[in-house]
Amino acid sequence: MYFPKSLGIVEKNSTAYIETVFRALADGRVVIPLRSSDDQQRMSAINVQSVISPDSGSGWCSTRLELPDSDDIAHISFTSGTEGPPKGVLISQAALNNVVRRLQALMQMDESVKEYIGVPVYHSFGYGRCRHVASVGGCFFIPETGFDPREVSTMLSQGEVNSLSLVPSLLRVFIRTPEILGAERFRLQWLEIGSQPMSRLEKCKIREIFPNARIVQHYGLTEASRTSLLQIDGTDEAVLDSVGKVYEDVALKINSEGHILIKGGHVASQMIKKGNVEPVVNDDGWLETNDLGRLENGYLYFLGRADNLVNCGGQKLFTEKLESAIEATLDVPRGSIAVSSIEHELYGEGFLVSYLPIIRSIDIKTIAATCLESLGIRAKNAISYHPVDVIPTTHTGKTQYRELVADYKQRTLSVGSKMDNVDDIIKLFSISLGIPVERLDRTVSVVDIGIDSLQSAQISIKLEAHLGYLPNDWREKSVECLSQLPRKELKTHCQETVTTSSKSKAKPLWDGSSNMNPSDIGFWSLVKEDYQVHDRDLFSQGFFALFVHRFGNWRMGINNKFLRFPMTLLYRLLRKAVQILCGIKLDYTVHVGRRVKLEHFGGMILGAREIGDDVIIRQNTTFGIRDMSDISAKPTIEQGVNIGAGAVIVGDITVGRYSIIGPNSVVAEDLPAFSVVSAGVSVVTPGNHSAS
Repeated sequence: MYFPKSLGIVEKNSTAYIETVFRALADGRVVIPLRSSDDQQRMSAINVQSVISPDSGSGWCSTRLELPDSDDIAHISFTSGTEGPPKGVLISQAALNNVVRRLQALMQMDESVKEYIGVPVYHSFGYGRCRHVASVGGCFFIPETGFDPREVSTMLSQGEVNSLSLVPSLLRVFIRTPEILGAERFRLQWLEIGSQPMSRLEKCKIREIFPNARIVQHYGLTEASRTSLLQIDGTDEAVLDSVGKVYEDVALKINSEGHILIKGGHVASQMIKKGNVEPVVNDDGWLETNDLGRLENGYLYFLGRADNLVNCGGQKLFTEKLESAIEATLDVPRGSIAVSSIEHELYGEGFLVSYLPIIRSIDIKTIAATCLESLGIRAKNAISYHPVDVIPTTHTGKTQYRELVADYKQRTLSVGSKMDNVDDIIKLFSISLGIPVERLDRTVSVVDIGIDSLQSAQISIKLEAHLGYLPNDWREKSVECLSQLPRKELKTHCQETVTTSSKSKAKPLWDGSSNMNPSDIGFWSLVKEDYQVHDRDLFSQGFFALFVHRFGNWRMGINNKFLRFPMTLLYRLLRKAVQILCGIKLDYTVHVGRRVKLEHFGGMILGAREIGDDVIIRQNTTFGIRDMSDISAKPTIEQGVNIGAGAVIVGDITVGRYSIIGPNSVVAEDLPAFSVVSAGVSVVTPGNHSAS
């Protein structure tokens, strides 16, 4: 098949990828997504003449896109094709517009939208979100390392985003660990959820978490994107088990076999199979799907798949393809293993690999994970393993997959799934990544292993619960290094806030007898990092103040007092210069973490016990004691706290991680993580939205 204006674009989760696609569409080109610059399967199927490989890179994108309502082909999306000839779905400009128009009628977004796209933008869902946001003149954010729940929390807190797009498997992170989000969740205005099964209870939980958001979930296929739409917010709970209803020119019906049939302007009319163009719809214009469903009062209820297609975290794969890949790699006879679809608490659907005794457990687990990744799905912990004595078949030799799933569930209930000792980091990684402890190389980091965004979110939450904090560079630290880190008590949102007056005397402050600069980085590397944090401004007063602070600690590493004396004299002169010239008082005895930014200067008295990583502090800020009765009673500022101008934080208190302290606020009580405080307004904390 040949398209004169076809352009192959290598898939990247980057702003450059979307900008390249949008430019091509605006120029009337036919966009062909490629898995690599040498994707021979797709290139030969479409006869692609030119290829572009966009740059990598995350961040914000505000590119506009306007397409005419034309029947000209705009995009060719591929289904399956991981083995054998790929199938290309021809989507017109009018079909793309149809999807955006119907979705916009329900979501009602405007140019103020700032969306965090938590799924890869080269997937159909993420790509569709880019088109929708671009159509209303908004902007969207592509995260560097994929979905990060803490990044979402921080960006909501700072007003940087007001919209989200996530698949259910990612949203379940918020459902299962609600403490991640505090009052910032009230700022979300829009949320679209991908077409993956969700229960009514889960949908109710999501609208409780984001009560001010317009929330829409869709059902669709590559050939018919966003066929039905369900507005979850403000909808009768009785219909939340459905996948919504149709709008405008879209129509649905169920045939005699219970399959869903679709008609509308969004449906692709043609598909390329083995180099031939074939119709997608029947003679009456209906797309006959392999999905089962029922219609009730205009709402579509999805009842399952008629085939063995697994929707794993929004990525789809036929079980037969994984089954064949494993058997071929192990070089075992056909029928030695069986791969079934099974429910998964995080991915929605996962893979059950049943195998005969001729296959060793350690081999099947290693090979299955590798094969799944080679088929485009990096989700090792979506695989469950089921050793069996025999794989049941019908009299015609067909595998009875349902019997295998039922047997596995029965065994799981009998054995139980609770694990006794998962406190150490090695076991945590083993369980989260599906790698046996004995096969886990303790010298590698998760960057070396390679994990998807959902695994990253899971591990970070468990790691923080285990350690009591989350090291900023945890992804780069080896598994063994993480297991050796000291543990701290983790304050949760359920802990009661205690006033300073009810506490006993504060523990003594550090006496300044040693070098307390961050131990995981050298002095000059630390200075370089501070320089970068302060916008590479050598004359930044904040950078100067931190340099003197770091120097004051560094000199304490000189054990000989006589050699240290001139450095001490220099430090005292520099400290006084900082106070006079910059208006910043920051003694070296204050424990200061990494990437702290003194964003402004003047009137800053920073007499804290400890200031954590990634804290931002602005002018006229005071940290210190509450009264003279306890001169050691100084505050601890945890990681990621954002402090406005004129704030006063006093007493032996802890300001929880990622809290926001508004301008001119006075804080004299412990704050849970993710709290928001404004001057003259009640303290807003997670789980207590009107506490004073």
